[in-house]
Amino acid sequence: MRRFLLFIIILSHINTTMFVPCVDEVDEYNKDGTVKDDINSVAEYVYQVVLKHKDKTPEDEDDDQAHYFLLAKSNSFNFQQDQYKILPTQFSLAIKKEYPVLDIKNLPVTYLDILTPPPDIAS
Repeated sequence: MRRFLLFIIILSHINTTMFVPCVDEVDEYNKDGTVKDDINSVAEYVYQVVLKHKDKTPEDEDDDQAHYFLLAKSNSFNFQQDQYKILPTQFSLAIKKEYPVLDIKNLPVTYLDILTPPPDIAS
């Protein structure tokens, strides 16, 4: 089962990386003037090339245009990360800060429900 799953993953990887167009394709024509069928998947390659079956209805499945799969222009995107400057604050004993009163009754008690130690200590 594990090898079968690995085979399916490798097959889908080959199908997407080998058959997704990276440049615009140019149609090829037979000596009769008809368009040759493009091979766009592993299944189509096995069926037509390895098993030597002829496709009776050749059609252009991927429209021969690679610009749908690739980034057209990159200067319209902003890849620069924002930069923030942290200004230091002046500490003064003359200014008294007000802190909220700690109300123990309103604290969440989720830590009381934990009955086991952390995994590092348990082992």
